[in-house]
Parts: sequence; C-alpha cells; structure tokens
Amino acid sequence: MYILTQDNNLEFFYNFYDIITLGDNMKSNKGFTMVELIAVITILALIALITVPTVNKVIDNSKRKAYDKQVDTIVKAAKTMMAQDGLVHMTKIADDFYIVDVNTLVINGYIEEVINPITEESMGDSCVFIDDVTGEGNFEYEFSLECERNDYAYPLPG
Repeated sequence: MYILTQDNNLEFFYNFYDIITLGDNMKSNKGFTMVELIAVITILALIALITVPTVNKVIDNSKRKAYDKQVDTIVKAAKTMMAQDGLVHMTKIADDFYIVDVNTLVINGYIEEVINPITEESMGDSCVFIDDVTGEGNFEYEFSLECERNDYAYPLPG
C-alpha cells in the first residue's frame, strides 16, 4: 500500500494486515518443485526396491507350501483308493509296480479336480506311482507331474 507523506513523497507502507498476509501471497504458487518431486520418486523407488522382492518371496513360498499340500492330498487319495478298491483302478506297469493318474482319482470320487498353485494349471495328468517294494503289500507312493519314471512315459488308461 502506498501513502502520501507530508512532503508529498509516495512511500510504500505496510499495514498490519499486509504484513500478516504477505506470507500467504508468497505461497500462492501451488505445486511442488522439481527437486521435491525427484526426492519423492527416489524414496518410492527405494521402498519398491526393498519390498517387491520380499513380497514375491513370500508369495512363492506360499505357493510352494500349497503345492506340497496338494501333492499330499493326491497321495492320500491314492492310498484311500488302494485301501477301498485295491488294484481295480490302477494300471500295472511291472511286477508289483502300479500307476494311477489324478484324473482317475477325480473320476472315482476320491479327490476333486486339483489345480497346481504354482502354474495354475490342472494336475489331472499327474500320476502317483505305487511300488510294492517287498511284494507283500508294503506299498510306497511317489507323486510325479509328468507320469514318467526312468525316462519312460507310461500310457494312461482311457
């Protein structure tokens, strides 16, 4: 604000209101400076750099544990089928060596369709190998995604 002094000179004069609002007028430029934006982006990038691998590791571990549980469930279903139906639905590969695929377990109601939590694909073509090691009914069960053993693929029934 300008005022006219006694000797007719114009002088710049601040009244109390102008002094209080001067700081507000200086802040009227809204937004951030480039340095502030770069600083925020750098901090966010560092946080992402630290957290993303950790989160991915936790997710991978969870998927692996879920996969292991699926395999346990499939093997238990094969054991249940063996206990209830014997070798009826099993495919004999060699003496005292049998195979059952997961689709057979599903069709016969021993298990529901199983999805691989890692690949998110059906595990229907996977197999359980059943080996009567002693020939006296002491069966060992081994799960395989590929239905292969010793570089030989066994034909699935049906």
